[in-house]
Amino acid sequence: MMNDQVPTSEEELVRATLSREAAAGRELVMRMSPFMERAAASVLVRSWGRPSGIEDLLEEAIQEAWSVLFREDAAQLRRWSPDTGPLAPYLKQFARNSALNVLSKRRRRSQREADDVAEERPAPQTSAETRVEHLQLAERLFDGLSERDMLAAVAYFVEGSTADELAERFGFTSGHAVHQWALRMRQKLRRRLEKLDD
Repeated sequence: MMNDQVPTSEEELVRATLSREAAAGRELVMRMSPFMERAAASVLVRSWGRPSGIEDLLEEAIQEAWSVLFREDAAQLRRWSPDTGPLAPYLKQFARNSALNVLSKRRRRSQREADDVAEERPAPQTSAETRVEHLQLAERLFDGLSERDMLAAVAYFVEGSTADELAERFGFTSGHAVHQWALRMRQKLRRRLEKLDD
């Protein structure tokens, strides 16, 4: 077709597209994409479980559907003829299949990411061993402290209790007194830790 007029019938539009007429190809995509998007969106919403968050999946599905149709010299598009029925239902099936394929790929990718995160987590045995090491180190650091200082140190440095909470629990006269005690205790524990590292 040598002029710029775009065919109006589906058969002529497909024939012109297969003849590599750019205007016809653009018209085919523009005319049929809304039908394909509705078909793909129905699959995505039903499988995804919610209408929100499917925009990227929908765009990917439609791009894949057209890619399949035009692949290998548009072999799939060439299979359509008016004898098989209207063009839209034929193309909508490719949109549905592509939507399912996109969902499958997204789930496999999510599973791989979850597996990667799981691999980065310490094994339960390693975590248990680490906790034992920490307890042994704490025992050596706190060895020789009074029971009050040891419990207060755990509450303040490990559990994250506030100065006011410490004053109430362990009889400090004020929050300022707790800070002074914490400064001395931190220096004492640092010296002990340095000796343990030697």
